[in-house]
Amino acid sequence: MDDKKLTNDKTVKLSVEDMNNVAGGTGDYSSYYINPDTCISCGACPNACPTEAIVEGRDSYIITEDCVGCGQCADECPTDSIHRR
Repeated sequence: MDDKKLTNDKTVKLSVEDMNNVAGGTGDYSSYYINPDTCISCGACPNACPTEAIVEGRDSYIITEDCVGCGQCADECPTDSIHRR
């Protein structure tokens, strides 16, 4: 995987590896977090995110600092893997 992930003409500021090492390995920067044990990487959350703040991580999707805390990702998650901190 490339060090930088491009998402709709937008470069994530940190590498995916760096994001996976933040916040106990979740890579989450926002008031929401994704449980990698229950995430099935279906793509519902990044598709629902209006700020494109969710990117693919090592084991699941991760939420970047671009998250505004709207909760649309949690509403769309079919496995209830996204929670407010």
